[in-house]
Amino acid sequence: MNENVQTSTRLEASRGIKRRSVVKAAAWAAPVIATAVAVPAMSASSQPVWEIDASGVSGSLNASASTNTVSGSASAYYGLDGSSSQSIIVPALTATYTRSGAWASSPAPVFSLLGASGSDGLNPGSIIVLNGLTWTVVSNDGIQVVMTSQPTTVPNTWELRSPNIRVSGQGDGSGERAYWGVELTGAPIGAVSGNFDATVPVLPA
Repeated sequence: MNENVQTSTRLEASRGIKRRSVVKAAAWAAPVIATAVAVPAMSASSQPVWEIDASGVSGSLNASASTNTVSGSASAYYGLDGSSSQSIIVPALTATYTRSGAWASSPAPVFSLLGASGSDGLNPGSIIVLNGLTWTVVSNDGIQVVMTSQPTTVPNTWELRSPNIRVSGQGDGSGERAYWGVELTGAPIGAVSGNFDATVPVLPA
């Protein structure tokens, strides 16, 4: 009886090996069929190219000898090279405006918004909408204004521009240079920045 059980076990094991060998051979013999699956192109590949050469700043700063005033404006922009039918995925951007140099401290220079709609001037928390971008004023200490835009997708455009901020005040009477600068950051190509300057009038002793 024992011998019959052992024989039966050996037979089952032998059959199992044969079955595995057959399956293995069949697997090697089966042809491999490559199936082409359409993979959608990355959305970034259809995006316009952010252009360093087409990016920059615009504005001016001027001084008046007759009134001892200094005033000007500044904005910065990123240029894009793409099809007019494309929408642009815009990352979060930061615009920083800074005055420096020969400004009088009293009365303090005044900042104001040009060419855009703002909910509360340039006070912290103010919302500014310009060309499809929504900006929030983060800080304004009378020397520097910082604002950020939310990441968004805007319709086809050739340029992404920060708000145009005007500065107006008096020179310190030293005959030195006053400056009004802007920097725009957040795009893949890095920062765009520039300064405008003017020589303040010399006040009579």
